[in-house]
Amino acid sequence: SPAVFKQIYNQGIEQLIFFVGTMILTLYTNLLIGLLGGLLLAMVSHMLLAKASMPQFFKMVYRSGSNLVLNTDGSYDIKVKGIANFLGILNIDKMVAQIPSGADVNIDLSETRLVGITYMDYIVDYLKTQNNTGGKVIIKGLDSHVSSSTYNRALKIALNNQVAKLSPRQIRLQNLANEKDYQYTSQVDWNTTYLKKFHFFEIRPIERKSNCLKGIFKDSDISWEIADVTFSEGGAFTAETFNMTLMVLKLNKKIPVFTMEKEGVLEKIFDRVMAYTGYKDIDFEMYPDFSRKFLIMGNKESEIRSFFTDEVIRFFENHQIYHLESNGEALIIFDKIKLARTDETIAFIDYGKELTTLLDLID
Repeated sequence: SPAVFKQIYNQGIEQLIFFVGTMILTLYTNLLIGLLGGLLLAMVSHMLLAKASMPQFFKMVYRSGSNLVLNTDGSYDIKVKGIANFLGILNIDKMVAQIPSGADVNIDLSETRLVGITYMDYIVDYLKTQNNTGGKVIIKGLDSHVSSSTYNRALKIALNNQVAKLSPRQIRLQNLANEKDYQYTSQVDWNTTYLKKFHFFEIRPIERKSNCLKGIFKDSDISWEIADVTFSEGGAFTAETFNMTLMVLKLNKKIPVFTMEKEGVLEKIFDRVMAYTGYKDIDFEMYPDFSRKFLIMGNKESEIRSFFTDEVIRFFENHQIYHLESNGEALIIFDKIKLARTDETIAFIDYGKELTTLLDLID
């Protein structure tokens, strides 16, 4: 169906070429020849994209010098070199097999000339598996690589050790960080485990974060982070990928678990998640304007009502209406399912500062 072709094209133009080539060979011959032909097409394409002769290509796959190092602190470094594609999966698999569950791992891809989608799938899946056992995996070294798609696992080619230029938006974020003494990085952060503690992401798989801006509100000693998050919704070939900017506020106290959203968008935002968790709508009869504007949902109604004091309700009534969600120790805040402009990012920071100052005064 057209949806299948669109899904594959979104993973990179080269993936569509491999898919179409495999399909045509299969139709005119048989499944085995089609699969072998598809693999051969992928290998030749990788050879051309890496600008390597056949002997160089196989040397960069099988004798690239990739290695595993155990550090004195118990963490591990995996240095991947040469060409990292489906032919090199066995090599990386042997290295990660030596790493115990729960260990911290740094995977450095800076000395690779090409990183294939199958290889990216493997190391991202390993990251998730290792994170689930208490370890932390950092994938780095792709700043000088480019791809034909915005899909985060798409095939990547090195730019001859040239650092990729920042976009105008990234430059504005970097300037904001320099001006306000924030921390900013444009690099992709694959470790999104913490965000899965929020109900919004329970059935929306998160792929990555990027363009992370971090700081601390000194008055309340609360750390915050604003990042672009890539996540998907739907199943199999009907899945859609979304990018949005959100803010995370790490609070210094426990608060009730709840979600707050503008009234009228329940079916767009909460839908299956809220039904699954058994959340119920909580009305504040004493504040009819607030109840008309916002939909508050949660399980522990009495705790939520205690949290929403008169001061808190007045704050939300008089400020921009955001989606806001608590996991009991932190808040995520976002406006729409889109990337924020620089002025909207500044508005996030101002909003977060005012909100945390208010919450800091509440017992």
